[in-house]
Amino acid sequence: RETKARFDNLVGMTGIVGAFKTSGTLIDMHLKTAIDRAAHCFHLIINNYALTIDDTGVATDLTVGPMIEGELYTILLNILSNAVKSVIASGKIERIIRFDARRSGTRTILRISDSGIGLAPEFFDEVFTPFISDPSGDLYDKLEERSNPEDASIFGSGSGLGLAIARDIARSRGGDVRFIPPEDHWSAC
Repeated sequence: RETKARFDNLVGMTGIVGAFKTSGTLIDMHLKTAIDRAAHCFHLIINNYALTIDDTGVATDLTVGPMIEGELYTILLNILSNAVKSVIASGKIERIIRFDARRSGTRTILRISDSGIGLAPEFFDEVFTPFISDPSGDLYDKLEERSNPEDASIFGSGSGLGLAIARDIARSRGGDVRFIPPEDHWSAC
């Protein structure tokens, strides 16, 4: 039952990238609620690997949009999935993914930082190229070493499409998704 409820929740958020959505209505959404809902899709992995999702830097009244609900969840799920894999692959004791958001004029700036393996600046753009899932060649090797064998099917090997899709959606709504140099105590942002 719990697995079915999680799957129904995931399908409800993404509509499998809009395939099951009957309404393309553009709406404004509460960002913290969307982050919590997206993180809940990973709650078994978060619990099994003792990850911390910190969204205290996101005000409860902060909204994003107008956009189709599934678009926001597609962006969040793709980025969160990559952060989860990176944090587990790092092998660090402190496994944190932090969400911070603020308004800047009419825009909402969301920063997602993690304590994972990081990404070298020379790959900041390359990871958005379709079908390039791990340009440094580190992520999936380290993830395999540091994860339970039964979780391999959950993590997959990366299609290299997630970040490209997330960026395309954000840009179609006048936004963007990009890597920036992380603050000192974070590995990626």
